[in-house]
Amino acid sequence: MLWLPKRPDNNVHPQRTDFPAPLSLLCPERCPMRLPERGLRWSIRSIECVLRRVRGIKEFGDRSDAVFRLAIGKVNRPVRLSEGNTLQPGDVVGELHLWNEHLLLARARRPDLLWAVTIRRRMSESLRHLAAYLLADHRFDEVKALRIQPASVGGRREATVTRILARYGFEANHQADAKRQPSWLYRYGDNFWLWLMSWTFNPSRSREDWRFDRRRNEFWISRARFIALYGSSAANERSASPIINGPYKL
Repeated sequence: MLWLPKRPDNNVHPQRTDFPAPLSLLCPERCPMRLPERGLRWSIRSIECVLRRVRGIKEFGDRSDAVFRLAIGKVNRPVRLSEGNTLQPGDVVGELHLWNEHLLLARARRPDLLWAVTIRRRMSESLRHLAAYLLADHRFDEVKALRIQPASVGGRREATVTRILARYGFEANHQADAKRQPSWLYRYGDNFWLWLMSWTFNPSRSREDWRFDRRRNEFWISRARFIALYGSSAANERSASPIINGPYKL
């Protein structure tokens, strides 16, 4: 996994991605929730923060509207991409993770058109920013593909997720999904953790998200195609200084 300490910047205000402050539990003016509920949400945020550090999930910028975080890993099995290329075990890939604190809160009933348009714009800008980051920092020239693993139920919702990610160039790899068969205990725990994330970061939709039939599917895009789609506007930023400074280890 990747370990990249950020270069200090005195002009940037501290982000909400820092470890939650315990004193925030005693500030009812900041949150109208009762103390036990605030304490439980603080605990979940703390666990999520620790898990991100363990898995090497890092921010690749300081934008407040960024939607994704990035981790670097290696594939442990052959993966055939849509362009015909095949990733071999040991190849370096980038893993995209949603930035929970920066996602717009969806209403309990149904997200409106403004919410959808804003999220679409933020996703496009985040991907262009990531392309500029990959082009500017030559330490990541070995990254051969990007992967995202959203969780969704089957049927119409899974088709909707597939269609949305296809608009951004990511394609499902059903062959990889068929080979990867996690146990029922892992799926149950993953679904419970997803619900905890929804309850913590978007409580208005936590009841609707209370379900345990979601599965994770892999969506891939090669580095060449990703740069072709999102790197055109970032070509002038190739000479920019690295956004995250310091050594890294895989």
